[in-house]
Amino acid sequence: AKLAEERKGLFTDVRNPKTRIIDKKCTDPDRVAAIDKEAGELKADEAQAKADLEKLDAESPPDTGDGAEQPDAPKTQGVAWGTSYAGSLDVAKSNGKLVLADFSGSDWSPGCKRLQTEVFGTKEFGDWATKNVVLLQVDFPKRAQQSDDLRKQNEQLKQTFGISGVPTVLFLDGEGNKIGQVTYGGDGVSAWIASAQSVVDSKGKK
Repeated sequence: AKLAEERKGLFTDVRNPKTRIIDKKCTDPDRVAAIDKEAGELKADEAQAKADLEKLDAESPPDTGDGAEQPDAPKTQGVAWGTSYAGSLDVAKSNGKLVLADFSGSDWSPGCKRLQTEVFGTKEFGDWATKNVVLLQVDFPKRAQQSDDLRKQNEQLKQTFGISGVPTVLFLDGEGNKIGQVTYGGDGVSAWIASAQSVVDSKGKK
C-alpha cells in the first residue's frame, strides 16, 4: 500500500489536467513561447516520474504472490545443499561418498542457526564437504513455505530415522543406511569436522 501511494504521488503533477492548462488556440507569440516551455517541462516531469517509478520497483522486494517467506537454505562456501533425498542418494552412490543429512528448523531453531553460523557457513567446512560428502537439507520450517512433495518427503524421513529434535545431522550411505551421527556442542568447526571425518572414515568398515 505504501508503494502504491508513492507511485500515485509521482504522477500527481503530470497526470492531473487541472495542474497544467494549455490554450492551443492562442496566437500570442509570448504565450506560444510560454506554452512550448511548459510542454517541455511536462515531458521532463514525465521522464523523471518514470525514472523514479523504475527506481522504486527495483528497490522493492519481489512479490511471492501470498507474502510467504522462503526457506533459509544452509549457506556453505563452495558447495550447494540439495533437498531431494533420492537425488542425493544417487549422487552419493555415483561418487562413493556419504550423504550428510541436516535435519533442521532453519527459521526458528537457535541450535540450527548456531550450527549454520559456526560450522556450515565456514570456508573450512565448505572445503571439507566438497571432498567428502553430499549435502542434504531436511528442513522443518515454521514460517517459510515448502512444496507439498518436499514437506511429505521430509516428514517421511523424520519417521524413518526417528528424528525427535533439531539439529540432527546423520550420515547415510548411497542405499539410505545410517552410518553415523554427529552432534554439535559449540566447540567449533574444527572439532566438528574431526568428528564427521571419523564417520566418513568408518564407511568402509560397515
